[in-house]
Amino acid sequence: MRNMMQRNAFTYLSLTGMALCLVLSLPVRAAEQSRSNVLLIVCDDLNDYVTGYNGHPQARTPHLERLAETGVSFTRAYTNNPICAPSRSSFLTGIYPHTSKNHHFDKWYRNPVLKNSRTLMAHFKQNGYHVTGSGKLMHHGRPEEWTEFKHKADYGPFWHRDGKRLAHPDVPEPYASIGCVDGSYGALEDIPSPENRAKGEGWIYGKWGKKPDPLKVNSADDRDPTPDERNAAWAAATIGQLAQADSDKPFFLGVGFIRPHTPLVVPRKYFDLFPLKDVKLPVRKEGDKEDTGLEKVMHDKVKGPIYFRMLQESYGGTLEGLRAFTQAYLASIAAVDDCIGQVLDALNKSRFRDNTIVVVTSDHGWNMGEKDWVFKMSLWEESCRVPLIIRAPGVARQGSKAGHPVSLVDLYPTLVDLCRLQGDTRKNDEGAQLDGHSMRPFLEDPENGTWDGPDAALSMVHSGGEYTKIAEMQHFSVRSRDFRYIRYNNGFEELYDHRDDSYEWDNLAGKPEFEPVRKALREELNAMTGLEVGIIPPREPTPLEKGEVLAFTFEDFELADDTSTWPAANRSTITRNRSQVIDGRASLLMRSSGSPWNTISFKTIGVPPGMTCNVRFNCQAVETREKGFFYYLLAQGKVKSKLVKVPLKKGERKTVTGTLTNDQKICLPLVIGFAQGGTYVIDNLEVKRK
Repeated sequence: MRNMMQRNAFTYLSLTGMALCLVLSLPVRAAEQSRSNVLLIVCDDLNDYVTGYNGHPQARTPHLERLAETGVSFTRAYTNNPICAPSRSSFLTGIYPHTSKNHHFDKWYRNPVLKNSRTLMAHFKQNGYHVTGSGKLMHHGRPEEWTEFKHKADYGPFWHRDGKRLAHPDVPEPYASIGCVDGSYGALEDIPSPENRAKGEGWIYGKWGKKPDPLKVNSADDRDPTPDERNAAWAAATIGQLAQADSDKPFFLGVGFIRPHTPLVVPRKYFDLFPLKDVKLPVRKEGDKEDTGLEKVMHDKVKGPIYFRMLQESYGGTLEGLRAFTQAYLASIAAVDDCIGQVLDALNKSRFRDNTIVVVTSDHGWNMGEKDWVFKMSLWEESCRVPLIIRAPGVARQGSKAGHPVSLVDLYPTLVDLCRLQGDTRKNDEGAQLDGHSMRPFLEDPENGTWDGPDAALSMVHSGGEYTKIAEMQHFSVRSRDFRYIRYNNGFEELYDHRDDSYEWDNLAGKPEFEPVRKALREELNAMTGLEVGIIPPREPTPLEKGEVLAFTFEDFELADDTSTWPAANRSTITRNRSQVIDGRASLLMRSSGSPWNTISFKTIGVPPGMTCNVRFNCQAVETREKGFFYYLLAQGKVKSKLVKVPLKKGERKTVTGTLTNDQKICLPLVIGFAQGGTYVIDNLEVKRK
């Protein structure tokens, strides 16, 4: 009897405990059910050629148009850096490029600030979301940021012959010589038929390696999916699987589409939407670049003007080259719009339709020949403006447009706000707080919403050279509601009034009547960056007095390029004289381990403007795979003096003498560059003003 009572008591307590656990779990499950899912779709190189953005009158994006009818379109949305890698590492960490000093193509996960900050994906993961993705999202992907990740970025299809990746067969020379990525555009089916192809000739996926995967294209109806089509199918299937799963765990789904990034190769049906003879050219003005400053501060190999000239040469004139490229760009946008539509259709047919925030945007825009520039990486409207459409059920006012300037760095805090994420977005004190601001006020009231963010959107372009890591020496722009202001690191300025100059044809920076506007936007730029953007490096070399001899000291040099983020195999090593004495001489030992950019810059040895200096030093090649080294004066990434090359064999030691003349307006440092691979010793350096 006693045992039965004990069993009954145990059963009662067990059932009570189960009921209590169930009751206690209900708020948790309810909270999970109430948290919004997120679908983030990122296109690559998509400018404002989107329906509703007035970028091109023939743009065909019906699926994006349909999405806009259910959400808010931000008509003044801008990238923070109009180049792939730094833009993505910025908005997916919520940190401005100038804050992290991740200005260009350095791997974000090695950056001292970004590696100690949580990505958007990692923050959602930490908050209990199922985080899954596919395609190009971060430029340098890290699978551990995700719960699961499917396909890596694939830029294909690439035309392949004899083991080489080539431009589309229809692209004329010299443009085709650019290569299989930027030099390629054309219809997927416009290739030799299978029976007329050479052995080993055909399309491949964009996997880099010795054995690329073939992409079968026999006809429009008999072919493999493109990488974007494959990602769209995966995303649609994933939504279906999540909908069928017996789980209320919220999800974050990221989908990165490549198009309209080059190569502009998509199925023929998309080219047929834009017959070549009917394609309208981008609005241009001859001579428009003459009052601009970008080419003056960029190195000679910058792609924008080179691609423009090569299109001209390939078609015997500007118009036909731009017409062919514009057709391919519009076709690629139509293709990616269909991919987006496939994903949106899957979402709208699922149980997640009314509980999923949808964001569609691009990492940056693209210049289509304006100012003789065919590329990204400019601070003008075409490269900086991006489409941004946000659907937030229960929050966003459907079918509305928000005109306040915002930028991609505002996405992270917006999603944190909408999804009520908790916790620090930094891993530790070495990380940075979010730079952006929640756009929720503009979702709730697109026309009159007020926020705690700035009145302008901030963008920057990498300056390169020895100023790679110096934030003040990058090129910046701020875009207010009515004006764009640009300041390059040599002090050149541009100012455009978008109220009556939407194409940015008339640079007003030097006009007295616009001086108050120029000054106000300059102050806005400095306030937003916390920098004094200008032409004088923070560590300007100290000029020598005439006749003065400055002997070499080891505190006078540093690597001209920051190698802290390089792979170990490509990292240069400098051993200072405190630990390195060779044959009794105080010396600098430079190990050049595989990068062609192994240079040292003597930043405190300054050659003043207009002056000539005698240079003398000893150099010995301890080990070398190449022949010699060179020295010169450097300004903003460009050699500004005679490049002096010195042949040097293994074991050979030479005393180098020569002269260097500075014809610039600023004091320049002496730079010594070493051939790729080897170990070199420098000592007894002297610089003397003539």
